[in-house]
Amino acid sequence: MHDLVLRLLPEINDIEAPELRDKVIACWAEAIEFRGWTEELLRNIPFTLLAENV
Repeated sequence: MHDLVLRLLPEINDIEAPELRDKVIACWAEAIEFRGWTEELLRNIPFTLLAENV
């Protein structure tokens, strides 16, 4: 699960504090497992940077 989180969110590696980085990965891993999300589902979540007032 650790590798999946880092594949989906490589920016997590930018977190300099190792303990915080590990906690962020653990949080995402727990959410993914709890909800039964797949890598495909997470990659296909629609988003836009053009939304106003969000």
